[in-house]
Amino acid sequence: MKINELSNLPDNELIRGIKENNDSDCLVELVSRHTGIYMTVVSSFTGSPVIDINEFDDDKFVNFYKFAIDYDESRGTKFSSYLYNRTRYSCLNRITDNSIVLPSDNLDYLESLEERTTVKIEREDIIADIFAEVDKFEGNLFKQVFRLRHDMDSTYQLTWPEIGKKLNITGEWARCIYHNGIKTLRNKILSHV
Repeated sequence: MKINELSNLPDNELIRGIKENNDSDCLVELVSRHTGIYMTVVSSFTGSPVIDINEFDDDKFVNFYKFAIDYDESRGTKFSSYLYNRTRYSCLNRITDNSIVLPSDNLDYLESLEERTTVKIEREDIIADIFAEVDKFEGNLFKQVFRLRHDMDSTYQLTWPEIGKKLNITGEWARCIYHNGIKTLRNKILSHV
């Protein structure tokens, strides 16, 4: 097909041309239409030392080809939205991929990582102290509500209704118990300072 004809085709037709005929002209047209979205997403991650915008730019044809092959128009998502999400996930995966070695000359990043680790350790010590103070409470219900609300083994924080359901009380009552206990805990901690 001629380039002029391709510019009038919708994205789904271009993708079909890539999937069925391995049409490089369709790929070039698709890339030229959506490079802006792709590069905007990549540039939003350039603060990370493992995201090289030039590398993503060099790989855009390969990435667009993969994204076009994987795109499923029957899901009702526009290709531009799909491209945005896949590009974002590619960047996030690159950041979290353990096989990437950080450059040793990037001392600023390594120092900030050390500071964040130190802050995390200090935060964990403070949290351990708070849990120790909570364990000293006479009322068993506050301890249960507090532990359910701040479960250190979970990345998900339970809502008040979920906590209430586990303890056979209302979510509002769980919230009140928590806030009253926190006030008491705060006063207890401040009296030691």
